Amino acid sequence: MALSQGFVLADKTKHNLKSFDCGKPDMNQYLARFALRNMRLGLNNTWVLSVLNDEKPDDKAEIAAYFTLATSTVTREEIPTDKKLPGYSVPAHCLILDVLDEDALTYYQRFEMFTSFTDDPMRLFVPIHVVKKI
Repeated sequence: MALSQGFVLADKTKHNLKSFDCGKPDMNQYLARFALRNMRLGLNNTWVLSVLNDEKPDDKAEIAAYFTLATSTVTREEIPTDKKLPGYSVPAHCLILDVLDEDALTYYQRFEMFTSFTDDPMRLFVPIHVVKKI
């Protein structure tokens, strides 16, 4: 299976979003039903990696993988750091990952860069200085 060069914004005129199947029904449903709507509402952006189809280049591309990015604000108490931060909510210049399920949590825990974000074990945190090194 040949993949496109990189991730691009999801587009229903170019991508077959409804046929994506990663084995996780919630993730499949999100891409098929909610990703584009949330983008139109300005809530987030969903990026897809498509499968190249040399036999039918005019067909909508199948999706191999996707991710969604959204902005957020956090309070000083939520950020797992000992650095002095403002007392008011600030834009989250970090990576906060809302983990789908226990399988995904096990996967992410293999990487030392993820730490728990607040008391919720299904929310992980990576400081932006770590993201920049990748």
